[in-house]
Amino acid sequence: MGYRRVRGVAGIATPVILALSVVAAQAQEPDLSGIYWTKQYNAKIELVGGGELPFTPAGKKAYDTNIAGLKDGSIEDTARTVCVPDGLPRVWANPYPFEIVYGPPGNVTLLYELSHQVRVVRMNKQMPPERELITFPSYNGYSIGRFEGDTLVIDTVGIKTGPYTMVDRWGTPHSEALHVVERYRLIEGVAAKEAQDKFEKADGRVGGEGGATAIDPDMGRKGLQLEVTIEDPNVFTTPWSAYVTYRPLTNRWMEQVCAENPVEHYADEWIGLPKADKPDF
Repeated sequence: MGYRRVRGVAGIATPVILALSVVAAQAQEPDLSGIYWTKQYNAKIELVGGGELPFTPAGKKAYDTNIAGLKDGSIEDTARTVCVPDGLPRVWANPYPFEIVYGPPGNVTLLYELSHQVRVVRMNKQMPPERELITFPSYNGYSIGRFEGDTLVIDTVGIKTGPYTMVDRWGTPHSEALHVVERYRLIEGVAAKEAQDKFEKADGRVGGEGGATAIDPDMGRKGLQLEVTIEDPNVFTTPWSAYVTYRPLTNRWMEQVCAENPVEHYADEWIGLPKADKPDF
């Protein structure tokens, strides 16, 4: 009798404890929402621990082909000439702000200023079957997410490839086997500024001038640090990681419509606005 009474109390208490644990875990999830920018644009990949990218022989051959083609014009950077999306992971190294939004319910959404690209991260969901990912690839892939303590972890596969698909503007290739894991967490404002200043001092700036976008000078506001890990056995001999540090803005982002081509991204390579020889209608 006594045993049954204890068992009954435990049976009631256990789901209550589990429910409280879930609530406590959710309460610890940080609020990462906001608009962020990198301050400087230098698309060079900074590996954690330093060193060069660990190319396979096939990866190195594809990389050399891309570099030569970009230099002599035989390969076109379609992300800048015909408005093809940057895609993942290149999107986190472009010179435009992005916004993290909580929603729709059950999702975290990343909005990118350039051409208003949208990434939906399905929180606490399972990855679809491989067949579906292969059949319906996309530039930003299929993303699922979860919180690990104070860190938002986003896992992405199913990323679209093309004849000259690139991880960055320097021609680093990838294949359909690309697997990207992003880990976002808030860091102190002072630490975020120091990280950005250190990166710019070491590697300089590609395009733009300091202060072109209004980064909030308030060191009391936290920055956002991204650690991204890249795995692609067809291109790299081992997974590798890199850091990108962002800071919050004081203003809203500006509309950037690629098709209008309002910016000369590369010196003396202005191609003008799109024109047609005759009306479409």
